Amino acid sequence: MSRIYDLPDGRKACIYSEGNRIMFHAFPARNGGTTAVLKEDYGRDLTSVMFYGTIYFAYINTQNELVFDGIGAGEEEIIPARTGAHNIELAVMAGNIILFYMTCEERKNIHCLYMCSVYGDGRHSEVIQESEKFQYHIVQMKNTVMIIIFRDMRILFQKIWAEGGFKNAVCQESELLTEGLRKECEQLRIKVQENERAFRNELEAERYRSGRLRETVGEYEKEIRYAKQKYDELAGFAGRLQDAVKQWREKYMEEIR
Repeated sequence: MSRIYDLPDGRKACIYSEGNRIMFHAFPARNGGTTAVLKEDYGRDLTSVMFYGTIYFAYINTQNELVFDGIGAGEEEIIPARTGAHNIELAVMAGNIILFYMTCEERKNIHCLYMCSVYGDGRHSEVIQESEKFQYHIVQMKNTVMIIIFRDMRILFQKIWAEGGFKNAVCQESELLTEGLRKECEQLRIKVQENERAFRNELEAERYRSGRLRETVGEYEKEIRYAKQKYDELAGFAGRLQDAVKQWREKYMEEIR
C-alpha cells in the first residue's frame, strides 16, 4: 500500500513498503528526489494518514506487534491491540488520529472491528461484531469518517461518525426507496381507512336491518300471542257451549219419554 501526500513545503511525498522495509520518498520541484528507510521490521498492513502536516503510519511488524509512528514525530509506540489484530487502518476523526483493526475468534465465530484513539485515553472500543467474516473500508470525510462494511460483493451497511458515535448512513437510493415505501404505506393506510369506513357503514346498515327485523318479528309474535289468546277464549266458549247443549239434550230426552 502506498499513498502520496502534499507536504507543507509544497513537495509531494510517498510512503510505501518494500520487503521488510518501510520507505519514504519526497519529490522536490526539480527532477530527482530523496528516499529514506523508515523501518526494517515491516510485516504487513501498512497504513498512513496526514494530520496537521505530519505523516503518521502504522503497521504490524515481524514480531506481530502493532506499531504506530510519525515521520519526525518522536519515538514509535507499540499499540496494545487485542489478540489477532489485522486489517489495520488509520483515519482522522473528531480532531484525533483513530486506529481501526479487526480481530477474529474462529472457534466462537466472532468477528469484530475495533477502534482506539492513538492520542486519547487508549481505550479500545468495539465498533461492529458479526458472526460471519466481513471486510471494511474507511472513507475519510474531512474531520469524520464513513465505514463501509461488506461481505463478498454485498454491502451490509454503512456508518458515519457523528455526535460522538457511529450512526447508520442512508444513501440517496435508500432514501428514494424509503420515500417510495412511505408513499405506498400512506396509500395503503388510506385504503385501509376507506375499507374500514365502508365496513362500519355496512355493519351499521346490517344492524339497522337486524333491528327492523327484530321489531317486525316482535310485532308478529304479539299478533300470534293475541290470536292464540282469542283462540283459547273461543275454544273455552265452544267447550262450555257444547256442554250446555249436551245437558239440554239429555234433559229434553227425559221429558219426552
